[in-house]
Amino acid sequence: MGETQSRPKAEPLNEVVPNDVWLEIADLSEPPALLALGMTSKRLRELLHTTSVWSSVLRTVYRQRNISEASYPVHLMSVVEMQRAATAPYRVEKILVASAKRTGVETAHHINKLNSSAVYPIASLGAVDLSLTHLVPGGRLFVVAERDAVSVWDIGLAGSPLLASPQRMTRCTVCAG
Repeated sequence: MGETQSRPKAEPLNEVVPNDVWLEIADLSEPPALLALGMTSKRLRELLHTTSVWSSVLRTVYRQRNISEASYPVHLMSVVEMQRAATAPYRVEKILVASAKRTGVETAHHINKLNSSAVYPIASLGAVDLSLTHLVPGGRLFVVAERDAVSVWDIGLAGSPLLASPQRMTRCTVCAG
């Protein structure tokens, strides 16, 4: 009878692509996509789950989002802490979009770009209704809903004493529908 010829088994893409190409892809990827890429194989996890990769990613997020590098001292952070910090703006954005959908507000048209060009002492808020506040998991950031905006305050590294003078990191203006 006829022999069936089988094709040679192709190597998985993550095995044949050189490390420097993966690192270039990592450099061009958004933090959530980079986390997902690192979960696709043991090789990529070992390559991408490093201080050098995530410190670079976090510094890129700083520049893109106008976040003060003092907010997250990279030299004191573990890779997991850097990953959380780098993906935080994306998580906040996702929450804002979900909230906008629930309330019927079109986020893209009614929320200005996050901008931290100015940093103010938290005392400038005056009295704050605690029902309109939220401590972000991880404990570093405190979110305050104001009448026409949402502010994010840096209260210090989780596990450390609160900053003597907490700083407003960003303020997102929300326009009424």
